[in-house]
Amino acid sequence: MCAGLQYAAAYSSCLEDVSVSDCRQIGDQGVGELAAHRGSRLRYVSVAHCPAVGDTALCRLSDHCDRLRYLNARACVRLTDGGVTALAARAARLRFVDVGDCPALSDAALQALAAGCPRLRRLSVRGCAAVTDAGVCAVARQCPRLRQLSVLDCPSVGAGALQTVRRYCRHCAIEHNHMAFY
Repeated sequence: MCAGLQYAAAYSSCLEDVSVSDCRQIGDQGVGELAAHRGSRLRYVSVAHCPAVGDTALCRLSDHCDRLRYLNARACVRLTDGGVTALAARAARLRFVDVGDCPALSDAALQALAAGCPRLRRLSVRGCAAVTDAGVCAVARQCPRLRQLSVLDCPSVGAGALQTVRRYCRHCAIEHNHMAFY
């Protein structure tokens, strides 16, 4: 863990928002320390493009961050369905989740988010090739407050799933590249 994050975790008692995006030296241990020391206050966490962050970090966030509303874990390539499932099971306050470009994520992650985070408003799974209609439909049916969904570069998400989103989430803007939906 880098010294700056360690210091922040130990001594910043008012810390609510943390972004360590693009910090290649930040990994599961650093995020875990931050969660353990300041998790009861954290509401916003961005670990986007941190290649050493994976499931352990999300599990630690789920253990300690019951106020978490925003998570950006875009391009955390070590992240799997297990980490997202653990987080979703204990983070009912989540409103924004970006797990785009995480190649190991599938419908299981979306189904967990749908079941555990009914207040979800923004979700990006952009570039997650294993996400299909089933995961997108689960989110649509169980997260009626969804306002923004990005399924760009998700080749297994079809027009039928996008229509389901429109039906259940009437005010949702959908980012997609499915020509048949226009």
